[in-house]
This record gives sequence, C-alpha cells and structure tokens, in this order.
Amino acid sequence: MDIKEKNRRKNKRKGTGIIFTLFTVSVVSMALCVMTLFSYEKQKNKTLQVMNEIRLLEEENSTMFSKKQLEEMINSKAQEMLDKMQSMMEKGEGTLSLLQYFYPNHVIASDSGRYHFFPIQEKLLKNNFILENFTYPVKNEETGIIEGETTYKIDEHTYAKKGIDVSKFQGEINWEKVKADGMEYAIIRLGYRGYETGKMVVDDKYQENIEGSLEAGLDTGVYFFTEAVTEKEAIEEAEFVLENLKDY
Repeated sequence: MDIKEKNRRKNKRKGTGIIFTLFTVSVVSMALCVMTLFSYEKQKNKTLQVMNEIRLLEEENSTMFSKKQLEEMINSKAQEMLDKMQSMMEKGEGTLSLLQYFYPNHVIASDSGRYHFFPIQEKLLKNNFILENFTYPVKNEETGIIEGETTYKIDEHTYAKKGIDVSKFQGEINWEKVKADGMEYAIIRLGYRGYETGKMVVDDKYQENIEGSLEAGLDTGVYFFTEAVTEKEAIEEAEFVLENLKDY
C-alpha cells in the first residue's frame, strides 16, 4: 500500500472520530436542554400552584372578615376587657387579682412596687380553682375596717375555712381564744433567710406558736420566708425546714 493510500485512510478515520465526537456532544447537549426545560416547567407549575393557593386563602379571608368586621371584633374584645377590669375594681379586688386574671399562664408577684411574671410550668400539676369564684375582704372606706372573708363559690355554694398566719410579730397568742373565735387552721412562720447575711434563722416564736396551735386542735402548717437566689440555697432551705419539723 503506497503512502498516499495510507494518508487517505488515516484522514478518513480522523474525520470519522471528529464526527462521532461532535454527534456525542450534540446528543448530550440536547439531553441537558430537555432536562433543563423539564425542570423549569416543573418549577413553574409548582410556583403557579403556590400562588393559586395564596390567592384562594386571601379570597377566603377577605370573604370571612372585612376590615370593618375586624375593627369591630377588636373593639368588642377591648371593651369586654375594660368591663371586666371595672367589675373587678368595683368589687374591691386588687392589682394582683387583675393581673392574674389577664395573665392566667403566669404566677405574678409584687416586690417594692414592681411586678414579676413567672411563666407557669406546664409539666407541673395544677389546681382547678377559678379565680373569679373567690371573694376577698374589702376595706370599708368610712370606718377603715377590713370587712368580709375570703370565700370560694361552687355551684352557688360558698365555701370558706378561717385561719391565721402568724410569726413573732404577733407577740403572745392565746390559742384557746383563737380556736373559740372560729379559726380552723394556723400557718406558722418557721423561719427566714436574712436579707443581708443570707443566714437562715428560726422565728423567735416558732416553737411556742406551733405547740400552741397543735394543743388548741387547729390544723397547723408552716412556711419559710425565703431569700434564696440559687437552686442550691432553695434546697438548703427545704432541708432546714424539714430538720425543724422532725419533732412534729
């Protein structure tokens, strides 16, 4: 085979390879274009679907409530809250009672003119008392005397249990007279943590008061006035209370 024939066949194979490469590239490019177009159409359809859902929601809401209706609903709710507030104040209920009604998911405490809101822990057990079923003593503005008792009403039946809360500040207590006056229970201050020193102290009248209350036949409980600022201090106080209750 001469040189010319070899070169002709070589060039032919070379041309065939180039054509095959170009064909392959073309097929791949077309496939990518088709996939891109398919993806675009899919995304476009999804976008249109979402826009239609939003439009339907807007039409539904606009049908349910007009701007005027929304304003009327807001004004009605605001007036309902104001009426409730007025009613509670006319009954002599204090600020804490008002706040507790409007923030039922918090425990509210007052300290030095400030109010502290503590979210109720949902995992803890709760009582089923209805705050508005309670009534409280009210100060008579003419006489300056606190009148009435704390009561709780269920199905038109009023329940009340009379008791007292005492500490060293009540001085000497005649527990027989307390019993005769209709008291059914007493809550005795066991002690407190010093505000400045942080030291835990037993109330000067604790032992005398708890023994007098028990001898008079009253249901008797204790409390500890805490100034704990850490969990560790709270645990220490609980242990302190248990230690001083072991003889009772």
